[in-house]
Amino acid sequence: MIPGCAGRYRFVKFVGQGAFSKIAVAEDLKLHKEVAVKILDRRQIWENGLLEYTERELRLIQRMNHPSLPAVQDIIYDESSIMIVMEYLPNGTIIDSLNNKIFMTLNERIEICYKILEGIAYMHERGIAHRDIKPENIVFDLDNNPKIVDFGFSCDHCDNKRTFCGTPVYMAPEIILRKNYHAMKADIWSFGVTAHIILTMAFPFKFINEAKYFKDIKNCSLEKYNLCPGLLGKYIDMCLEYDPSKRPTASELLALFSRFLDDKSPKVSNTCKNVTNKIKVPQLNVQSKSNNNHFKTGRDIYTGLAIKAKANYRLRRVSSV
Repeated sequence: MIPGCAGRYRFVKFVGQGAFSKIAVAEDLKLHKEVAVKILDRRQIWENGLLEYTERELRLIQRMNHPSLPAVQDIIYDESSIMIVMEYLPNGTIIDSLNNKIFMTLNERIEICYKILEGIAYMHERGIAHRDIKPENIVFDLDNNPKIVDFGFSCDHCDNKRTFCGTPVYMAPEIILRKNYHAMKADIWSFGVTAHIILTMAFPFKFINEAKYFKDIKNCSLEKYNLCPGLLGKYIDMCLEYDPSKRPTASELLALFSRFLDDKSPKVSNTCKNVTNKIKVPQLNVQSKSNNNHFKTGRDIYTGLAIKAKANYRLRRVSSV
């Protein structure tokens, strides 16, 4: 049962529940606006060995302040819970928008990719990698600006990581192959898959199921289907290099996207026309039963709040050392 008030926040409604957290909408009595509150159960976190994950997430989210990331307004501690007060993001995820066939122009889709990339570059410049970039973790605010959420797998000290984590179909090959990996380079692969989905509503490779995807990665036989021609296609290909050292940094990629958006030449205009003409946009309907209930993180706030969205997209999220 959620409390009536916590400090200056008056709880309005209970909107969802994760394995170890409850999600509520509250009113900020000082600023007179709605906020999202994630209420973590201290006992459950301790008993399930999740204290390290929780402390890391709390530490990292307090270091970040960027328009492409949700604003953390307050963290409240009491004897039984930790309450994270965050920006209210009521307009659903990228997947909700795509599956509900909400119309977006090509330029709007490119702008969304650019803003996501701005957020990734901001994190990387501060030594933080996300490690679970995917459309399901991109949520729209009241003004329909995209925000990256769910920092449960985020890390600093990004080199030589070994943790097998993320959502399999968005994982970089080096993670699947259980190699030491640089988490920022893995983020770039995940962004490439995510950007391709935003632009085309399709994966940039043949996807049947997770087992087949893992097998194809291990055998270097993954069939790529980059539906974005021209410069956009080139940028996606750069993200999806098997060799992580050949992938651009987020800042380099951001500069390329910025140049693309600013360039008014006929070449770019023709590229945009080609994308519009050639892209096929089947509805995403990838489903996988989740057996990962061990740690519900920031995404729960937003998927719980977007109760009007009817997403039919689910993929398993995993983590192991």
